[in-house]
Amino acid sequence: MKKLLCLALAALFALPMGALAAEEDVAVSSPATDPAEDLCGYPMEEHFADGPVFGEFAGEVTKVGETSFTIESEEMGELVLRVTAVTNFADDKTRAPLEFDDLKEGDTVKVWTSRAVNASLPPQTNAYGVLVDPEEVSTAYFYECGSIGEENDAGRYTLTDTEPGMELTVTAETEITYALQETMRPGMYYFAWIDGGIAESYPAQAAADDLVVYTRTIVAVEESGSVVVDGDMVLGYPACEVEWTTMLPAIKTAQAAGWTTWYLASEQRVRFVNEEGEEIFRAYAGSEEATVYGERVTMPAAAQMVEGRVYVPASVFSLLGLDVRLNASGIEEEAPDAPDDAEEIVDEPIGEPDGGEDDAQKDELGVSLSAEEVTPTGLKLVCMQVGDGPTGELQTGSWFALQQKDEQGEWVDVPVLLEDVAFTDEAYMIYTNGATEWEVNWEYLYGELPAGEYRIAKKINDFRGTGDYDTYTYYAEFTIG
Repeated sequence: MKKLLCLALAALFALPMGALAAEEDVAVSSPATDPAEDLCGYPMEEHFADGPVFGEFAGEVTKVGETSFTIESEEMGELVLRVTAVTNFADDKTRAPLEFDDLKEGDTVKVWTSRAVNASLPPQTNAYGVLVDPEEVSTAYFYECGSIGEENDAGRYTLTDTEPGMELTVTAETEITYALQETMRPGMYYFAWIDGGIAESYPAQAAADDLVVYTRTIVAVEESGSVVVDGDMVLGYPACEVEWTTMLPAIKTAQAAGWTTWYLASEQRVRFVNEEGEEIFRAYAGSEEATVYGERVTMPAAAQMVEGRVYVPASVFSLLGLDVRLNASGIEEEAPDAPDDAEEIVDEPIGEPDGGEDDAQKDELGVSLSAEEVTPTGLKLVCMQVGDGPTGELQTGSWFALQQKDEQGEWVDVPVLLEDVAFTDEAYMIYTNGATEWEVNWEYLYGELPAGEYRIAKKINDFRGTGDYDTYTYYAEFTIG
């Protein structure tokens, strides 16, 4: 279902995040300030009297589209509900999670929506919770979790709702179904069935009989522009705004979400791979075209290279099923400055790699090199880094050297065709806890290699600041012929 919903959302993906937000800027008046206010001729004020978090509507489904469905609501007639990456479905009778694919015309539903409604005919808004086939007297409620209390010895703890305030006690007898991740965290959405009623107190209090919990990875952009993934800040990589589109650091955000990342420097290509080894995203810097779950989509802005880092629209992560929450007031309008330690490293000319083989065997950085797609004139070099070994930022340059194993099993330098070769002084970032790829072509320097056993040497710097770095040499062996 996640794939299908993501692909269905591709139509919405062509719009900038700002454009989607603008659709919801028509706020519904509070009955305390203007009870007579109507929207498009529909009386709205009475339907939001029970709190500022969600609007609530009930009705029959009359149409199911790719990214939305329409109901004939009891309160305001025809209403279009947009389905997003954070829309949650459940069945009231079975108290089990459902998917968008399960919804069909003729179903009766109760829907918890955004309080902002698009001023169109028919009105439109985003759906957060969709309860299918509700009982005549349903005990189901839909909440966003504000905090989670500590569990006591009896297995009891409290879920506190965001405004207006609801303290829901979870006991050892509460049946909990995890629709997505098997964990709870603040910001998650959940359906709660409260068969014993809610106490008339402030905050309101009740005990949960059944829960269906929807926990997603939350990517939040704070007012300062800082990117926070499930409470952990992505240090040194702020969000920025390009062409009215919020952009996030692709590699660091994806890694914080638990995905493996691959970066091919020669093509400025970035890929995300999930825990099952499936490629879920691919994009190239400078292009608006991307691939999501194998399907081509158009991003609202092109991927950008910012001081050696790839930035992609925030809506990419919504399409990939994450809960993206933006506060655009603090986002920089220009690309962020590079950290102070992003200095260029000047590569050395061809020669014996410093440190020799022993340095490579230490593997203090958690780095390994491998050669793929080998030809007599080049290969793809894959650098995989795992763990927290680096003390600074990992960088490399264009320098490389080739060696061949002789008849005695010793490594000797491959003769070069050109003397006094100097490499260009680019500095390439190596992403941590992921893979970085480079295309290497040595035809101009070594010509076409004959059959034999070879290895390529590459220097990697653990860069902490100007003049403060350690250099390590790594090797990848390969065979020709």
